Amino acid sequence: MKEKDEEKPNLLEYKKTHLNSLKPYIAGKSINEIAELYNLPTNSIIKLGSNENPLGSSPLAIEAINSYLNKNQFNFYPDALGQSLAKNIRQKFPEIGQAEIIIGNGMDNVLEGIARLILRKGDKTLIHIPTFEYYEIITRWAEAEPIYYQTKPSENFKINLEEFLALIKPEVKIVFLCNPNNPTGNYLTWTEIEIIIKQAKKMGSFVFLDEAYIEYLGFENSHINKVHKYDNLIIGRTFSKIYGLAALRIGWGVLPTNLINEYRKVQTPFSTNLLGLLAAEKALSDNEFIAKSLDNNKIGLTYLSNNLENLDFKVFDSQANFVAFQVSPKFKSKEFCEHLLKKGIIVRNAGLFNGAPDDLIRITIGNSEQNAKLIQSLLI
Repeated sequence: MKEKDEEKPNLLEYKKTHLNSLKPYIAGKSINEIAELYNLPTNSIIKLGSNENPLGSSPLAIEAINSYLNKNQFNFYPDALGQSLAKNIRQKFPEIGQAEIIIGNGMDNVLEGIARLILRKGDKTLIHIPTFEYYEIITRWAEAEPIYYQTKPSENFKINLEEFLALIKPEVKIVFLCNPNNPTGNYLTWTEIEIIIKQAKKMGSFVFLDEAYIEYLGFENSHINKVHKYDNLIIGRTFSKIYGLAALRIGWGVLPTNLINEYRKVQTPFSTNLLGLLAAEKALSDNEFIAKSLDNNKIGLTYLSNNLENLDFKVFDSQANFVAFQVSPKFKSKEFCEHLLKKGIIVRNAGLFNGAPDDLIRITIGNSEQNAKLIQSLLI
């Protein structure tokens, strides 16, 4: 008689309960995906789904990369803290003052470090929705719980301050604010943000202000000059949007001085890459490319907003490099996206964002030719 097999532990049995309700982050579809799916040539596809710069990358950044390629020095690790880039950022933005500058592998990596630094099991975060869904992801990774404030399309996704402030309680350790907000394009004034910061301070909470799209609202509207005044304010920025370096994954943040030593303990070592750091340094000073990108965005935003309104879509005012609108009753969001995908145009089904109306679409502002093709495709 065979002995009963000894019970073996199931390595997946733990099933991390804090991740049970978490969905993986779903990125916008790539050009190669659509080319293969619809049998289209890759050079015919227009990608307007991920808020990338339609003018490409900063020429000064590309020049810096090309000049380094023949040095045969890729066997060395990059600067672990991105100190040279941080120095250049401080020179460009002296208003940062005595606050600290941190560099990461995209703003996502900065967010991860902040979550490791601040959140503990059982803590809570406050998130206005719909917004960038990575805030929820890092919250749940830390075994904390997101608390949601639902905004409404009928109110242009605006936060009601009184209602929002009432949700900031001692157990809320981070309040996430995306400004301008992704995917809706609206923004908070400094008066509103400051009220939130002060209430959070009373409750022992931090405010993470995500300024990924702030350049499109205007460089002068960034609040990196306020961090040294508020020890519970942290700001995130990125080189992925206006500078056109999304593939190189360089983000940065401004942190109160009293947090820097602890942040260094939780920071991912060597998280950035050398070419990204070099490119970001040069892109930072490429004022000509920045000006062209802003001009293109201003013209394209007006063109798309007006034409989409003329097609009887509900269009929301945007201060970013994308425009959000509702497609019902003419379309369902999935049907709308499929219609454009078959024509080789990638847009984002923003109805999939947590808390978004299921008919919400987000379109990145393209160049004039891309924008015209998109509108023409909707007329057919």
